[in-house]
Amino acid sequence: QLAGGSGGPIRQFVISGNTFKNFQLMLSVSGVQDGVITQNKFLMEKGRDSGTGRSNFGLPNVGLWIFDNASGSNSGLSIIDNEYDGCADLAYNLLSQSQSHLCGDGFIFGQPVGATISNNTIRHFSFEGINIGPLLTTQGVTTLSENIISVITPAGTTNRGGHTGIRVDTSGTI
Repeated sequence: QLAGGSGGPIRQFVISGNTFKNFQLMLSVSGVQDGVITQNKFLMEKGRDSGTGRSNFGLPNVGLWIFDNASGSNSGLSIIDNEYDGCADLAYNLLSQSQSHLCGDGFIFGQPVGATISNNTIRHFSFEGINIGPLLTTQGVTTLSENIISVITPAGTTNRGGHTGIRVDTSGTI
């Protein structure tokens, strides 16, 4: 978890080449500026239940959870060339061992001011591949480009509320 606090945001970081497996929040980021998250793998073997041991419908089960905190919104992030799989080990039928029979969800953002989100592959998700929340400022345009988002879900999964590849509840996004 990267969490900028009252002393200000965390600045100029790189998270690259890691594999995150079976966490409820695989990478949690808040109050940061000018960071790069690239070439990481985010894998949930038993879908939404992977990091929790239970269905946990009220809590997020996502690859990237990028939200705002007391030090402000996140700005200048580059989310590039990452891979997310919300039901990673389908060949072993691990999803059938879960309680919810749901894949996890991809990348969730609070107010990503001036972010670049590109060349990511997001597959097997239950609700949303990429979700960008309301932007309260008009500074910095967030750009989404050349992402591959695949909603194919395995047999036996439950669809709760439909699938949305990219959901944007904001202005200032292209």
